[in-house]
Amino acid sequence: MHDTAMAAGAAFFEAYVAGARPRILDVGSMNVNGSLRSLAPKDADYVGLDLEPGPGVDVVLEGTTYPFEADSFDACVSVSCLEHDAAFWDTFLEIARVTRPGGYVFLDVPSNGPYHAYPHDNWRFYPDAGLALARWALRAGQPMRLVESGTLRRRNDVWNDLVMVFQKSAEPVTPGRFLLDAFPDATNVRRLGQEGLINPTAETEDIALLAAEGRRAALIEESLREAHAALTGAEKAGEDMKARHAEACERATRLEASLREAHAALAGVEEAGSGMKARHAQERQRMAEELAAVTARLAAKEVEAGALAQQVARMAELEAEHTLTRERLALIEQSRSWRLTRPLRRMRGWFSPDAEGARE
Repeated sequence: MHDTAMAAGAAFFEAYVAGARPRILDVGSMNVNGSLRSLAPKDADYVGLDLEPGPGVDVVLEGTTYPFEADSFDACVSVSCLEHDAAFWDTFLEIARVTRPGGYVFLDVPSNGPYHAYPHDNWRFYPDAGLALARWALRAGQPMRLVESGTLRRRNDVWNDLVMVFQKSAEPVTPGRFLLDAFPDATNVRRLGQEGLINPTAETEDIALLAAEGRRAALIEESLREAHAALTGAEKAGEDMKARHAEACERATRLEASLREAHAALAGVEEAGSGMKARHAQERQRMAEELAAVTARLAAKEVEAGALAQQVARMAELEAEHTLTRERLALIEQSRSWRLTRPLRRMRGWFSPDAEGARE
């Protein structure tokens, strides 16, 4: 028995089975991989009914009529059984017959899931199945009323269980709590006293998952197309990059050659620079020597200029003396005295000494 069926059975017993030594009938009770017997009240009179003997089977059914008196069980349960029943509606009438007035019936049937033959797999049940079974029982003279129903979310298995709780009563009583209170995420929930469905959905969970998977597959396919287009673009870009890489390699080769030439030229420039530095040092030495010679000559010229300046000053003095002498001579010439002018005439060579003596 799968996980959600066990959990729903436990919730049923907690919500609906009370009192001392309740008598419980389990239809399809063979313990294949779990049984509700382990969840029932400890003091319960638990009777397991099935078509074949085996673990958990107390009574083997022969024919279609249950070997029990009418109105003899406080509760009847059936889990993962009716999908294998060729005429589950007749089975439901037998369950209703042996349930006492006011007693409850709990059915757990698959609403989805894979084919599983024990020995046959005949049916799947949808949200309105509980209403149909209640109407069918009422037509057959059994006042069965649907108290609640809903589809459980799957947990660790593939099944989504439709759980249904009926009360054998023309006027059913609203329970203090519902089984499905333990499953707040259940879908298409019906409750006595409430109109319509709670948390309605048109898809079973597996269909929804398939649709989601389809959408994911479409997204994946679209992503693959985009990835393929991106890959195609990347391949083209790769080809372009390879071409650019080849061009870059060629440019790099040319640059290497240019660098080698530049290195050689630089070596030549460095060598020439070394020669130029030597020549520059020699030229500076020569210029320094010439500057020293020029400085020496300039010093000599300055000495010569000083001497020349002294000569000029002396000449100026002589010129002044000469001018004074001429002025004096002019005064003497103006004099009529021969004796006074004699020195002047002699100076000017107007006469020779002999002539002067002769004149005297």
